Amino acid sequence: MALFSGIVSKPVKQHQLFNMLDRVLTKSAPNILSGETDRKRLSEPFAVDYPFDILIAEDNVINQKLIVRILSKVRYSPDTAADGVEVLNMLEKKRYDLILMDIQMPHMDGIEATGAIRRHYAQMPFIVAMTANAFDEDREHCLNARLDDYIAKPFKIEVLLTVLTRLALKKNTIYVKSSP
Repeated sequence: MALFSGIVSKPVKQHQLFNMLDRVLTKSAPNILSGETDRKRLSEPFAVDYPFDILIAEDNVINQKLIVRILSKVRYSPDTAADGVEVLNMLEKKRYDLILMDIQMPHMDGIEATGAIRRHYAQMPFIVAMTANAFDEDREHCLNARLDDYIAKPFKIEVLLTVLTRLALKKNTIYVKSSP
């Protein structure tokens, strides 16, 4: 992560690109991914506090490696799948608590794969959409397709950790029926 000097989210606006290039080339801004807070947060045993068996469904190998690296920094050891068909095959062999699901994949996209998982598995994993489609209607489409949460790419580490925390708390919630 320390290799990057800055990030510009797509769709890129001309002024955002100019400002980022100006900051990077003049070194007027610190490396946004190597701040002390991020290093400290990534070195904590996050996975011990919030345990998940994670499957990453992502067709882009670079994105797969990046997500695996981020998750390994907080002590997760995720598995990867390149498309929805591979996700379903892997679920036949192993139980996952959480799937980070790219929405646009070949052979079977994330929405189709989520539908198949929701129809065929009694013990359902949490499924979090990961997509470059960052509009409100895209988020609504994912949530209406029974995905549990949504992260727009490129995502911030802080957002991923917040989603994992929220799902871990949901996972550990015990529902008690109150007496009349």
